[in-house]
Amino acid sequence: MLVLSRRKHQEVLFPNLGITVQVLQIRGQIVKIGIEAPNDIPVIRREVLDAEHHDSIPTADERLTHELRNELNVLQLRVQALQRRLEQGATLDAESTLQTLLHGIDTVDRQMSQFQHAHDAEPGLRLLVVEDCDNERKLMAYVLASHGFEVHVARDGVEAIEWLNSSSFRPDVVLMDMQMPLSSGIEVLEQIRHSPRLQDLLVFAVTGSKRTSETELVGHGWDAWFSKPLDVQRLVETIQEQTRLIAVPCGKLVS
Repeated sequence: MLVLSRRKHQEVLFPNLGITVQVLQIRGQIVKIGIEAPNDIPVIRREVLDAEHHDSIPTADERLTHELRNELNVLQLRVQALQRRLEQGATLDAESTLQTLLHGIDTVDRQMSQFQHAHDAEPGLRLLVVEDCDNERKLMAYVLASHGFEVHVARDGVEAIEWLNSSSFRPDVVLMDMQMPLSSGIEVLEQIRHSPRLQDLLVFAVTGSKRTSETELVGHGWDAWFSKPLDVQRLVETIQEQTRLIAVPCGKLVS
């Protein structure tokens, strides 16, 4: 969380976005701020977003651009909400909205930096994210795409099995939520392990559930377990390490 000490003429800069926030005037408990931003910050209409259906994220750049536009649209709405609260004299609400706004700008600023360096990642690894929560599924896909992975998504276990049974699609790693409608994570894992074509797939659990005997299979079960909130860096490193081990013949060392 980015916190301001609200002094007159103080500026907060977000260089990757070209955004400057400045305290212009302090009058009693009312703080007037100015936000300078590029003229080409896009606003995506809600009906357009709802009409889009992204089951596949072919490149990191396309996914990041889409998500950044969404984030910038949210920031613009927060700026408008802050202005209204200041006009109405709701100083406590305005202060809370300001802190949320600054935190959001800081987040997008860091995402922009990530976007600028995403092309340096090695592409090629294909991931299937199986998650029934829309927000979590989109966010996980976006974050993994920013690391250079080709990301596909499934909304539940049944859709995941349909993906996996497609002869034209085989991911390097499946990231599976545990509690899902229609078919749970453990049920999907069981189908994978009993399929001659799929049984050797790397399958990681990414879940808020506790790891117990009821969430395990006898024999080859989960290749890794990640509890929510997710440690993204650890997940990325584990994906890279385990796929590298599979790609290297037995007895050959990786330098």
